[in-house]
Amino acid sequence: MMNRKAFLILGAFVLGYGIDAVWARAVRGLRLERKEYKKLVVGRIRIHHNVIGYILILISLWRYPIFLVPLGLGVIVGHRIRDRLFWFMEVVE
Repeated sequence: MMNRKAFLILGAFVLGYGIDAVWARAVRGLRLERKEYKKLVVGRIRIHHNVIGYILILISLWRYPIFLVPLGLGVIVGHRIRDRLFWFMEVVE
């Protein structure tokens, strides 16, 4: 039972990390070479795609925490490693 849970947690984290990598490459190109690409900007706030990770963690308060928390963390960690951004928004000028 413990091995199954550990595999589920690890698998969810790796899936989240993969989702982040695919998303970034879909938007910025295979080698992340594009400097200009579509960004979600609301007013003066740019929302990064790792907001999905935070949303998944919030949803886990109601449903499937053993899967959704590591899935969300995978997205957040992937974004942090690649873009050096932990938070999901920034002020733009």
